[in-house]
Amino acid sequence: MASLFYLLVLLMLVGGGLFSTVGREGWRRSLGFLVAWLGIFVLIFVLYSLRYDFKELAEGVIAEWDPTQAVRRGGGGPDGHFSVRTRVNGEEVKMLVDTGASKVILTRDHARRAGYDPDEMIYTVRLSTANGESFAARVVLDEVDVGGIRLRDVTAYVNGGEMGDHSLLGMNFLERLESFTVNERGLELRGMAGR
Repeated sequence: MASLFYLLVLLMLVGGGLFSTVGREGWRRSLGFLVAWLGIFVLIFVLYSLRYDFKELAEGVIAEWDPTQAVRRGGGGPDGHFSVRTRVNGEEVKMLVDTGASKVILTRDHARRAGYDPDEMIYTVRLSTANGESFAARVVLDEVDVGGIRLRDVTAYVNGGEMGDHSLLGMNFLERLESFTVNERGLELRGMAGR
């Protein structure tokens, strides 16, 4: 109801200004003023509506200059999971952000892409995953990069069993960030300087 009141006040101000200039300037000039003011109000409305997008754009530009301050956002998929494109030791890997996983878990294929030979590994660490029990081999990843957020020396486990085509970005990565949150805009990861 309050917004309707403000709209009526605005219309009265614009209408009053329009009719006051009609006598002095003529209809054509007054109509030009009206169109100009409507354009200004539409521009202000559009800029206000896109304020979060501008903030995200600015954070992306800052992240390119200083990757340690990177902020990455993404919406969840239809299944509610957050899939992120990640570089592990420079190689692209599809990962799911999983706060239920205590460690980063790689598929055998992703480990191979990152420079490890899964056939030469010894799988002695017991894992309990959504796909059941399996064994894993411990590795230390040189670098994990999620959209400009780069962490070095990340402990990970190569799953000896089946786990689909996504590796898991677990809590040992997420806890090293400045913050990670899930809100109405999706997942937000914020890097920390010096890491």
